[in-house]
Amino acid sequence: MRTVIVESLNNYFHTEIFNWLIPQGSLIYVIAFVICLLIFVNRAGKVGLSRSYAFWSGIWAIAFGLVGSKIYWLLQHVNDAIKTPSLIWTGGTGSFGGYIGGALGFILSLKLYRAQILKYMDAAASVMGLGIFIARWSCFLEGCCFGKISFLPWAVRYPKGSMPYNAQLSEGLITSKLPVSLPVHPVQIYDSLNGLLLFLLASWYWPRLKMKPGGTFFLFWLTFCITRFGIEFLRGDKMRGFMGFLSIPQFISVVLIIPLLLGLWWLLKFKQKGGNSVTDF
Repeated sequence: MRTVIVESLNNYFHTEIFNWLIPQGSLIYVIAFVICLLIFVNRAGKVGLSRSYAFWSGIWAIAFGLVGSKIYWLLQHVNDAIKTPSLIWTGGTGSFGGYIGGALGFILSLKLYRAQILKYMDAAASVMGLGIFIARWSCFLEGCCFGKISFLPWAVRYPKGSMPYNAQLSEGLITSKLPVSLPVHPVQIYDSLNGLLLFLLASWYWPRLKMKPGGTFFLFWLTFCITRFGIEFLRGDKMRGFMGFLSIPQFISVVLIIPLLLGLWWLLKFKQKGGNSVTDF
């Protein structure tokens, strides 16, 4: 998809500049990491947290997140990885694996620093949506995480050789004579806009929940799981795996909603007792 967009724009404007203006998918992830890390460190400093701890915990989160996203994908494609060991390095990734791995690395680093973990988690959660907003454009350009067939005005067609095209070809929905796929929901953009909305909401309620450490973290991920659960119904790729009638991301969302609700209940219980703070861990 990126190649088609770049070539079309270059031909229309008679230039080669769009080779540089439209980044590769890997560069988009780097941009997302850097921007979110900088904003997180800045926000942590503004509320009296250590910018140094914030920076290094962010680095740990990124490193563990990259490993987690790869492990998540490999667990779904064990047989393929056994047949083709190179997939361990060249295969795909999974966002939920990145979220879980990143959270583990983040908490572990702050444990070692003996820092106030919940306060750092709140500051990080206030930024996470922006990372999702930026990173999902990589998915759109690469053609992964594509949507179901749709004939809405904003539906998109992917070129020959792309993941949506090949999936529709293997399912017998199109023939190899067609130059593009059938139109599909731009689910990646839905996910991106959802991330932007959650970023704006979290940025608004984070300072309002500063007396209840953990509140922003629980609220952000609760709303993320709920919205992600709904958006998944518009996904068309089957490689993400299923457990019954739910996709694996939907199943994980349902599982996570329970502890997130319990976390909010825990905070509410302390508030009802008249406390202004919650013991950190």
